[in-house]
Amino acid sequence: MQFGRFGAKDIHTLWLLLILTSGMFVAGSLGSLASGAFYARGDTRTPTILGSLSFTIAIGLKILMFWLYGLVGVAIAISLYYAMSLVMLTVPLYRRALDQRHVL
Repeated sequence: MQFGRFGAKDIHTLWLLLILTSGMFVAGSLGSLASGAFYARGDTRTPTILGSLSFTIAIGLKILMFWLYGLVGVAIAISLYYAMSLVMLTVPLYRRALDQRHVL
């Protein structure tokens, strides 16, 4: 892409990047809900630790994907990061809900 010259190829590239990062919007929104569920239970430590861990892992993932696939790889890695973070938050939340259900 050059300044002032935005052609069909550039539009396709932009469309592809937006599609590949769409996982960020879905998983990111659900991850905010999962974090809020922890906060509502009075647990701020778990989402902080898991968020820091997933962010640290994602740094390496983004670098690797950039080396392998360039900008498209970064877009994929961003969506994977948010999906991984969502899974890392929902698994312990689900387990705690099951444990609490057996107590009742």
